[in-house]
Amino acid sequence: MEAPRPVVLVVEDDAGLAELIHMLLEGAGYAVERAADGTTGLVRLLAGGVDLVLLDLMLPGLDGLEVCRRARAQRQDAFLPIIMMTALDSEQQRVDGFAVGADDYVPKPFSTDELLARVEVWLRTRRRVQTAHAQLVKQQAELREAERRLLVAQLEGVTVTARELAHRLNNHLQGIIGALDVLTDHPGLTGEGYELTREALQQARDSARVIAQLQRVVRVETRETPVGPALDLDRSTDDPGL
Repeated sequence: MEAPRPVVLVVEDDAGLAELIHMLLEGAGYAVERAADGTTGLVRLLAGGVDLVLLDLMLPGLDGLEVCRRARAQRQDAFLPIIMMTALDSEQQRVDGFAVGADDYVPKPFSTDELLARVEVWLRTRRRVQTAHAQLVKQQAELREAERRLLVAQLEGVTVTARELAHRLNNHLQGIIGALDVLTDHPGLTGEGYELTREALQQARDSARVIAQLQRVVRVETRETPVGPALDLDRSTDDPGL
């Protein structure tokens, strides 16, 4: 499958010069779009799908500096090369252009060979940065997945141990529950002692339900806590909420 041609947006109000640049870039294999004023150029820029901008400094409406500033403020494409074109050889204008986010300058009148060379260099740079960024994003995703798998493996080991401990604890707890049951039926247990015994019995039964749920863990589901992921008992059992 043939790769799509890079799209170059030419924002230039001089129709003759815009046509010349259009023909030059199209002959070099680029897809060229044009805008005759700053507002139109900015709207097209923000719509996306542009790989490089040749932006005249002096434009009707929004000038090139303002177009560049607003485009960069949107942060839609951090890797978009913007080359300013100007007939004014002013150091301050170049400094102002770089300050608002321009990447390069081409003075008018320009050498066609130099213009094509600058366009190619910046498009090549864009491709390298995009490739590096994509690789970084992929590596970060792979790292997160590896961390997730490690966490799951660790939790699976923990849950196996927890089920065994829960089985032992449950045996002991059932003995405590049985003893407390007997005590609550003892005729000599009244008043505060009776109430404390019934409260202890209820807490023991609540604990037994949690332990029983832990014994039913069949998979590892996690929930976020202030200190990191933790086992979510309700989602990790066959019978959530029991």
